[in-house]
Amino acid sequence: PLLAGQPEEKTQVLPTAEEQPSIFPSSALSVPSLSFSLGEGYTLEENTSFSLEVFPQEEISASVYRLEILFDPQVLAAEEVSAGSFFKNPQILKNEIDNQEGKIDFSAGISPEEKAASGEPKSKAPLLAITFRVKSLSIPEKLSSTTISFGEKTAVVSGEEEFKNLNQELEPIILKINTTDE
Repeated sequence: PLLAGQPEEKTQVLPTAEEQPSIFPSSALSVPSLSFSLGEGYTLEENTSFSLEVFPQEEISASVYRLEILFDPQVLAAEEVSAGSFFKNPQILKNEIDNQEGKIDFSAGISPEEKAASGEPKSKAPLLAITFRVKSLSIPEKLSSTTISFGEKTAVVSGEEEFKNLNQELEPIILKINTTDE
């Protein structure tokens, strides 16, 4: 009785992905691709350290980013984590290394003063630098590679856009191990 005189609604038209507000990136938005960078032809050996950078593959804008990096704690130990050169004067929000779980949780942002003065940076500069140490392996012949990947908390915030769960889109890096077996 309340709907009397109103046209009958048979189907409900849902908004398209472009029209619907979402905290998750839609196919219409360009999801920032992040990569790991390691020196060319680099092979890992036991009891050595190496540096790895995380950088955007294309120029991106960001006010804040959070990187969750996952690694095998049986093979690698994170020794040091530092902000890359993406922000001139980064405000480090979180810098935690958990070598028991094999996880790095790092967040950095631009200061409000710097953002007001020069705007949000847009760059391909590195976001993060990590120094890892390859552990002594108890059974080296059983391991020929290890993987470092992005965790589900990886996110980039740019202006009004927030890209969460970037690990769904980002490729891990697979590192080959050179054992000292002769």
